[in-house]
Amino acid sequence: FCVHLSLPPLVNHNMSRQRLILLVLCIATFVSFAQESVNCTLCVDGNVTLGDPSARVNTGIETLTCQDLFDRGPLELPVENCTALQAIGQSLCLCGQETPTTNGCTLCEDGSDLENPLLEGLTGETCAELQVDAQRDVRENCYAWQGTVGVYCGCEDNVVSSVLACRLCGTDVMLPNPLDTEMDGGDSCGALEFQASIPGANCSGYREQYSEYCCQTVPPPPVPTSDSVRSVHGVHMFGVVVVVLSTALAA
Repeated sequence: FCVHLSLPPLVNHNMSRQRLILLVLCIATFVSFAQESVNCTLCVDGNVTLGDPSARVNTGIETLTCQDLFDRGPLELPVENCTALQAIGQSLCLCGQETPTTNGCTLCEDGSDLENPLLEGLTGETCAELQVDAQRDVRENCYAWQGTVGVYCGCEDNVVSSVLACRLCGTDVMLPNPLDTEMDGGDSCGALEFQASIPGANCSGYREQYSEYCCQTVPPPPVPTSDSVRSVHGVHMFGVVVVVLSTALAA
């Protein structure tokens, strides 16, 4: 009985490693069929208030506000998954902490909701989670969020911020794939474009350093071999397991 949850990128750069560990634990739980479970609440102290009840959490099958997740009460989870859930409560929902200062920035300029909050965002996180980041950032960075993250998350009417954004591939030229990671294993191309769009950033310097890699035409996919077909099938089955596990929250 396992819940697949994405950890938010709000604490440190080790979050992606924590998310991978959580996924491995989920698979191990699914295979073993027998593991100690606990009644788990979002916050260690189930009665504390949430500092940010409107922050959104990706559960793998939907996005819920922290308040929605809190209101569902105790969930029966393996110990490891309870620890991961409570890490989300601490870092994203701010259990027992003061309400953070938010700047009112929405990824879509017109304030409309994201059409697909589960869409993978610039750094491999969901657009819903990146919306939280935008709201907690300083106000002067709002146009940078809207012109890059907002556009790649599907906001079609971000006209003003798009004009102000620093496009790594040239004026009005969108990235072929904002999720591509720069060659040294650093930030994604979309994240670099966001950084280049922050007020005071050296736009021309970012273009000179990263455009050759981030703006290259995506090559056609290779002809599949028997080995690659087996690999694709493995990924497909892995995805099915994740979907099965994530349905636990809906139970």
